[in-house]
Amino acid sequence: MRCFGTCLVATFLLSFIIQSQCDAVGLGSDNIDENFQKSGAPWLVLFHAPWCGHCKRLVPVWDEVAATAREEGLNVSLAKVDCTSHQALCEKWGATSYPTLKVFKDRGERVVEYRGGRRKETILPYVRRVGSPAITVVNTQREAKEFIAREPVSFVYFAQTEPSPEAEKLRLAFEEAAEGVHDVASLAVASEDAADDLGLRVFHALKPLKEDESLGGRLIAFREGEGKCFPEDGEASAEAVGRWIQGHRVVLLPRLDSANYNDVARRGK
Repeated sequence: MRCFGTCLVATFLLSFIIQSQCDAVGLGSDNIDENFQKSGAPWLVLFHAPWCGHCKRLVPVWDEVAATAREEGLNVSLAKVDCTSHQALCEKWGATSYPTLKVFKDRGERVVEYRGGRRKETILPYVRRVGSPAITVVNTQREAKEFIAREPVSFVYFAQTEPSPEAEKLRLAFEEAAEGVHDVASLAVASEDAADDLGLRVFHALKPLKEDESLGGRLIAFREGEGKCFPEDGEASAEAVGRWIQGHRVVLLPRLDSANYNDVARRGK
């Protein structure tokens, strides 16, 4: 009987330890800076209060996403801050209503607010983007088609075999801009050969490209079965490319729901 009780307690403690390791990391005033500095990876932080009904529903979801991120080996950490215990810390980061979700990058130097949905199926894809390389490398036509079909909107730069100075400048601007937008956009660099026979019309300056015109050296936004080129007369800087991606990253007539309402309303789409 004593052995049974001891085993039961041991099993309970083991399951508690395993569950704790799977949960999002608990952060507070005493360890938040240390954790940010220790890892260069992005941190997604949930600011919550135990009495908040929305928080009570979200915290278990947040812990599930944290466990999945660990299982998949994503280069991202999920954490949570109890604002009843760390009120000053929450006020410092502008978390005055609950729940508030923020993304900390560059060891806490850059902070953006997450405004997407609160369900696992909407949070997890975002976490995967944040925890993955900013740009996917696409090598074949099949990979290009699969990448474009994966999301409603995607951006692909098709690299020339022998790039012109203008094309190289655009590629570098795209790669730099990607660091600031890859959490909200699907981005790739593909070989020029991967652009052959995509089966999609591609437009430049409102006119479709001819069949014999190469996509090499072009940055293209694919949405709703068509492609639109970054303007050749546009400024090929990281700032300009980033603005262009932000302006094209949703479909023209998005279906509004709880997952995208705040984002679409803020962008005026």
